Amino acid sequence: RSGHSRGFKRILKRLGALGFLAIGDDARSSGLACNVGLLDQIRALTWVQENIEAFGGDPDRVCIFGESAGAMSVATLMGVPLAEGLFSRAIVQSGHCNALQNMSEALAVSERFLSHLGVPIDNAMGVLRSKNYDSLLSAQEFVAAGAPVPFRMVVDGEIVPRAPIESIASGLMSSVPLLIGTNTDENTLFRRMGWGPGKSNGDLIDRVQSLVAGETADGRRRELVSELLDLYANESGDTDDIWDVITTDRMWRVPAREMMNANALAGGPVYAYEFAL
Repeated sequence: RSGHSRGFKRILKRLGALGFLAIGDDARSSGLACNVGLLDQIRALTWVQENIEAFGGDPDRVCIFGESAGAMSVATLMGVPLAEGLFSRAIVQSGHCNALQNMSEALAVSERFLSHLGVPIDNAMGVLRSKNYDSLLSAQEFVAAGAPVPFRMVVDGEIVPRAPIESIASGLMSSVPLLIGTNTDENTLFRRMGWGPGKSNGDLIDRVQSLVAGETADGRRRELVSELLDLYANESGDTDDIWDVITTDRMWRVPAREMMNANALAGGPVYAYEFAL
């Protein structure tokens, strides 16, 4: 049992802060860079390419599949040059390739994490390695209290050289058949958890206003609110039901369609689905 516990905690480290913490260029000598968790996935796929035949597998028929956060990883790998040739099929369930952070956003998360632990940015990796699991998990929970998914992949200009959707549109993985889709009511769970864009409670107008706040000029925001309310007027009269449809479109369905369109226009085979009750 203790062995399983240690293994589980190692997974938590690589999936959490130490998998997706970002440290700027001036601290790269510390041994901690960006997208380490993504590099883990690339290394695993490289191992599969080098060894799968020994297990009776075919390196030319490798399919990668992910759901939710795993789907974001698969979708991102579709736009990462280092992953080219490592898989021949991809399945993205309830995810897309637009969930990354830019470097500025990622460094802000790192600053909060390191500050909570009292770790200086110089030699951050060396100091972090001396911390116990409980303190690392505590710092992760502290940062996550202000942002439900703070540790994400980063458009760092190196491992992820540009937004994955741009690489996909350029045809990077156009030889890879893509199966992608969402659930009809995808954002219902996240609204009940208090996650997602805008306010998850209050009247509908207030929620929609929070959804477009800061995105454009005041006059245009009012127009957008009116347009959204008109667009979804035929949905159920229940505020939560309408809000779930709006946020599902915004957070899941539209980004998924953008990804499938980008790959299809680049010549890649695309298959779409929607799970519904």
